[in-house]
Amino acid sequence: FAAVFPQLGPADAVGSPSYEELVELKKRGQITDEQAEIFINPRPAEEFYDINADPFQFNNLASNTEFADEMEWLRKVLQNWMNETGDNIPENLTEDWYLMQPGYIKTDAYGIRGEMPGQKTNAVKITIRGRFERMDYSLH
Repeated sequence: FAAVFPQLGPADAVGSPSYEELVELKKRGQITDEQAEIFINPRPAEEFYDINADPFQFNNLASNTEFADEMEWLRKVLQNWMNETGDNIPENLTEDWYLMQPGYIKTDAYGIRGEMPGQKTNAVKITIRGRFERMDYSLH
C-alpha cells in the first residue's frame, strides 16, 4: 500500500501563485519544515498520527515500536474492509493530467483514465458497507 507520490494537492493548488512561491522558497532553502512537508517524495508507505497531540500531522508515528500493535491491527482492518467491499489498489492508476508545477501545463496523459479502484473486483455491485459501521475502531 505504498503511497510514493508527494502530497502536492489538486491541479488548481499546484497551479497557484502560492504554490509557485513555495517552490521558490524551497529552491532558496528558506522553506519551513511544515511547508516542505508537501514535497516529501517518496511518501512513507504508512503514516500514523496522534491527532490530539499533533493536529497538523507532522510527527509520523508509523515506525514507532510503541504503536506496533495498533499498526498491525489497522493493517488487518484495512485488508478486511478491502476484501468485504471489493476495494483494491489499481495496477494501472490514472497518470497526472498536469505537470506538478505552476502553470497548468497538460501532460501527454491528459484525459486518459487508468483503472478505477474496485473496477477489477466489480466493487460497484457489492452492497456491503464495510466493517466501519459495525465495529469499535478506537485505539485502546
